Amino acid sequence: MFLKIGIVAILALMLSVSQGTPVERAPRGFSLTQEAHGQRLRNGPLALGRIYNKYKGQMPQAARSAYDVAFSRVMPSAARVTPTIPATTNPARPSFAPRAVPTKSSTLTSSKRTTATSTSSTTVASTGSSVIKSTASASTTRGSSGATFPSQTLTSRTSLAAPVSQLYQSGSVVASPVNIYDTAYMIPITVGKNTIYVDLDTGSSDFWAFSSMQPASDTVNHNVYWPDNRTMLVDSSWAITYLDGSGAAGLVYNDTVSLGGMNFPNLTVGAATTASTSFVSAAYDGLLGLSFDVLNTVKPVKQKTLFTQIMSSLPTALFTSNLKRNAPGTYNFGYIDATQYNGTITYTNVDTSNGWWQFNTTGYGIGIQAPIARSYSGVADTGTTLMILPSDIVTAYYAEISGATYSGMYGAWIYPCNSPMPNLNLMFGNTRATVPGSMMTYGPIDYVGNCYGGLQQNDGLGIAIYGDIFIKSQFIVYDRSKNPPRLGFAPQSGVNYS
Repeated sequence: MFLKIGIVAILALMLSVSQGTPVERAPRGFSLTQEAHGQRLRNGPLALGRIYNKYKGQMPQAARSAYDVAFSRVMPSAARVTPTIPATTNPARPSFAPRAVPTKSSTLTSSKRTTATSTSSTTVASTGSSVIKSTASASTTRGSSGATFPSQTLTSRTSLAAPVSQLYQSGSVVASPVNIYDTAYMIPITVGKNTIYVDLDTGSSDFWAFSSMQPASDTVNHNVYWPDNRTMLVDSSWAITYLDGSGAAGLVYNDTVSLGGMNFPNLTVGAATTASTSFVSAAYDGLLGLSFDVLNTVKPVKQKTLFTQIMSSLPTALFTSNLKRNAPGTYNFGYIDATQYNGTITYTNVDTSNGWWQFNTTGYGIGIQAPIARSYSGVADTGTTLMILPSDIVTAYYAEISGATYSGMYGAWIYPCNSPMPNLNLMFGNTRATVPGSMMTYGPIDYVGNCYGGLQQNDGLGIAIYGDIFIKSQFIVYDRSKNPPRLGFAPQSGVNYS
């Protein structure tokens, strides 16, 4: 009798641990307070290496060596795990009750993971020429230092021309930097009954999450998705792999997804069964790929991206990014908030042939210098940290910075952290996008006062990458309501471009 009671008690304890509210964890990645043993020198090499791994470019040897050293020291037990394609039969799952849904706001100290959460949703019903809106909003934002940021009021909406009886949704979600270097930005998203935090990535096209099918050792510091066997896509699987062998793989499900106050049934979700150390050690619980469908990795039949699946339910088939330096920003879906930018949005067409948000740049300027004509192609990638441009532009930029040098040790540009940094102006057709010099530094690289540049050369890559160093300096519209799709750029409200 006592043995039976004991077993029941143990099972109850296991259930409470497994099914409790999502974990809050110390930020992964890098911050000055976490780097007591020289880890600062690893920040830049890791960020640069991840770009080459993602885009499968030929990384210069010095940069590759610096990445390998940084990777092995950050993750000493880190085999670069090449994910295997899982069996398409769903592994047995414990018959636990669904995980508790977390509250939409949380207050954390700097020792916990930042969970700035904001939702602002609008439902638009159109009957004939009349439009009726009902709006609900709630926001709690807390930065990586624990400081509270003002809630944002999102009121403007694009004009609508909806079919009769069409129901639309629009919404907004807060994007929180994972550390003081803005290595990545996380957003909360609910899949089924489980809220996770994902890196919204415009450089890939899979939506996947850590799941209950992974080994417990991989998910101990993550929120996980508990898929329902009944919603699995039979004989379907997904796998993303990078040049260094890292990646993730799993099975495919349909489930209800809630994002920014919007709710969508039957969306495609990848549930991981395996993930390499680089993902296990990351701050986020998965990726939300919002590039184009051709890059989706599901087999045997590619699936549509989350945005492709929901865009017919939005007032306008677009989303916007308004990322911030070391502070919460926002992604808005279905509308443009005029309070988030200054001046006029200028658009440029997107080339989707490679599946990316790829566009042409026509010139550049440094500081107050006159623009120089220079044509090349680049990708707007919210899932990448650095900005990677052709070597002649990068060399010209660092020629204006006292003490800047191309380091043979790191295969990258470094400079004294106290050196004044000029603005970088980039031309896209008739528009000029300015990246303030104050945003051009990624972070410290050593203990003698040198910094790793947020701008680096794209040698061996073949394409420019506009990562978060660029993206957090702009208000950007990702517009799929036009053919071809287009990107819109405008100065962010509140950013000092002088």
